[in-house]
Amino acid sequence: MDLKLFNMKPYSRTHAKHIVLCLLYCVLTCVQQVTTVQHNLFYSVYPFLTLYYGVLSIPKIHIIHEYNTVEHTVPKWTYVMRAYYHIVLLEPIPFAGILTIFVLIIIMMWKDTRFLVNHAEERLKRIDEGLYRSEYTKKYRIAHLHLDTFDDDTTVRNHTHLFNTNNIVIVQHSIQSEESQNGIRNYVEYKRQRKKKPQNLSEWEEKLWRASDYKQIFIQNRDMYTFVPLIYILCGTFISFTFLEESKLRLIIHLNTVLMLGDVISTLFMSKLNSNICIDILYLCSSLIFLLFATKET
Repeated sequence: MDLKLFNMKPYSRTHAKHIVLCLLYCVLTCVQQVTTVQHNLFYSVYPFLTLYYGVLSIPKIHIIHEYNTVEHTVPKWTYVMRAYYHIVLLEPIPFAGILTIFVLIIIMMWKDTRFLVNHAEERLKRIDEGLYRSEYTKKYRIAHLHLDTFDDDTTVRNHTHLFNTNNIVIVQHSIQSEESQNGIRNYVEYKRQRKKKPQNLSEWEEKLWRASDYKQIFIQNRDMYTFVPLIYILCGTFISFTFLEESKLRLIIHLNTVLMLGDVISTLFMSKLNSNICIDILYLCSSLIFLLFATKET
């Protein structure tokens, strides 16, 4: 693997995170030994996580993990670790454990779908920008690449759903389409330097502003594929609250819910690398809280 090509470093904040988590879970394992708390979470999960983060602390394995996290999706072996954690945590409530594993699978598939959509849009964006930058191809464009953006496409098309087909048609720029293409490019450059949207945009400028996001070049109704799975995730997560009638299980249910929602929220509002760091910290905090409350009860 070429580290220079992907700008991957053998030592980074994620590498430091793995080392710190390995040491902290090792401490938790030792602390449990001097307490009278009896729970499988301490006997099996803490030592397992110590070994898990110890392996991830190995530079070569860390590089593979970080590369997959940044350039692709979160490695699948992390879900194996998380599934084991929830199975042991929810051992007193088998049905809730099965439901949580099902939710984890949906989260994994949801993240894969988000990656595929975003990756495809980014690739098509690079192709579109590359065509317009090159002197050899600047006069040409891919017809119907943007959904209902170029008037040349919408006025001459023979089918309203031509955007949803796999047909590729290379056409020559007209004066109007070149103005639109140049406007999209200018807005892309504008967004790289500023985040605030310009005021008083005309209808044509508003259309180009939306097109510069490159969110309507791969698939129509993209939100249906990237956000609808959240409904299943949230429903599966909140069903667990039906077990709150038993007071002894409230802590377990609350921790389980926070871990699920923390994954979803961090995925929506953070980069993939920061989300991965946030999730690992949440599981560590959950382990600390569970150990503290279990110690008090004894």
